[in-house]
Amino acid sequence: MRRTYSQIGFDERRKIARGRTAGLSVAVIAEKLGRRRSTIYRELRRALLSNDVYCFAQTRL
Repeated sequence: MRRTYSQIGFDERRKIARGRTAGLSVAVIAEKLGRRRSTIYRELRRALLSNDVYCFAQTRL
């Protein structure tokens, strides 16, 4: 069975940021968004600032 892939949108990035601010684990955030944990980890790694703060606005470049 083939999987369909879709990019993480601005709204999902906001939800990731809110989840991390609220102290939710990556597994919980992934479950709520219907994504795999690895997808959330990649997104966090891509948009982390130097002080380990996730900046979803930075990803819109």
